[in-house]
Amino acid sequence: MYPRIHVVVDIIIIVVVVIVVVVIVVVVVVVIDAVKVVVVVIMLEVVVVVVVVVVVVVVVAVVVVVVVVVVVVVVVVVVVVNVKEEEQEQEEKE
Repeated sequence: MYPRIHVVVDIIIIVVVVIVVVVIVVVVVVVIDAVKVVVVVIMLEVVVVVVVVVVVVVVVAVVVVVVVVVVVVVVVVVVVVNVKEEEQEQEEKE
């Protein structure tokens, strides 16, 4: 029973780390692109710069929320599976 849970937890940790790394890379690339855009656009309009920054912030926030939701759902599923397995074991003992 427990080894399976450890494997699930390890998989969760690996997935979360991969997602975080991907998010960081994407954010860095987007920010670098945004900086290039800002440098080019600075002479034209400040509004465009503000829009770009807002879009970047919103995208990052959405990605973070999605990651948190996925982690919470996976943890809940693991806990529920744990509880059900323990209940089954209790019934088998009786």
